[in-house]
Amino acid sequence: MQIKMKIRKIKQLLKKMIGIGLTVTEMQEMVQDKPMVRLMHEQWDNAPQFHLMDKVDSNELWQSIWKKNFPSEYRQRKVFRLGLFIAAAAVALLMLGTWMNDTVMNPYITIICKDQDKMMVSLPDSSKVWMNSGSRLMYKQKFMKDRKVELYGEAFFSVKKIDNSPFKVHLEGACVKVKGTEFNVRSDNRKIEVTLFTGIVAFSSPKGKEVLMAPNDQIIYDTNTKSLRKNHVDTAEYDWRSNEYSFSHKSLQELILFLNRMHDVSIKIADKKQEDMLFTGIIRRSESLSDILDKICISFNLKYKEVKDEIILYE
Repeated sequence: MQIKMKIRKIKQLLKKMIGIGLTVTEMQEMVQDKPMVRLMHEQWDNAPQFHLMDKVDSNELWQSIWKKNFPSEYRQRKVFRLGLFIAAAAVALLMLGTWMNDTVMNPYITIICKDQDKMMVSLPDSSKVWMNSGSRLMYKQKFMKDRKVELYGEAFFSVKKIDNSPFKVHLEGACVKVKGTEFNVRSDNRKIEVTLFTGIVAFSSPKGKEVLMAPNDQIIYDTNTKSLRKNHVDTAEYDWRSNEYSFSHKSLQELILFLNRMHDVSIKIADKKQEDMLFTGIIRRSESLSDILDKICISFNLKYKEVKDEIILYE
């Protein structure tokens, strides 16, 4: 019975503090209550850092609570530090309660694409997501209230346009915001790569800098150096959903750069004059590098040889 009365009293003090403010005596009583102090410590340590995620200045948050709950003549006294702790803990309790309610009542749906596999997912708004091997997608059950997903790995998005309802992809602290469009996103611990096929996309880095993208734009964000660069690319090279890449009048130099990235090799052209020769054809993902090089050499009447860690194309 005494424990229940104690808990009831603590709840009343917390409600009063958030509402109309505590008296000095009540504030000291809370600070001296060991179970309450221990509870506030635990809640504060375990609470999510919402003021960081939502870019809220924690100092401004504290000043607002302090002015509301404590008289001006009392703010300069030693108990200020005690009040700071109580207010911070109370805010943590409230935020934790909100977070728990949202998480429990609106849990995440997690979809995992196994290694060496691909899959297509249809979201509740009819948007389509093609997930590459080893990728993970998360979104809340009440998705239509807030169309946002979290991505780990690589996925191609075809987003359905809904007025006044933007679609957001969160990854590694960054965000891709769209309405109706098609784009590919790939992320790992080192970089984030966004390639836009159609529509308009707004990319926001973890620092909050927003960059608009147009079709055929590609943004690469380095998560270590925090640097960002935007390139103009051939999107045909980045559509991994099918098992083949179709090229029309693609320069040999661009084709070589594509193969270097696709197979993680270093292919070079001996004669710079041949870099502008145009290639039209299909390259399949299942083809070996040697088969692709044979196809290129036949098309351009070339040969290739391996020199140390490089492959040289020559006449």
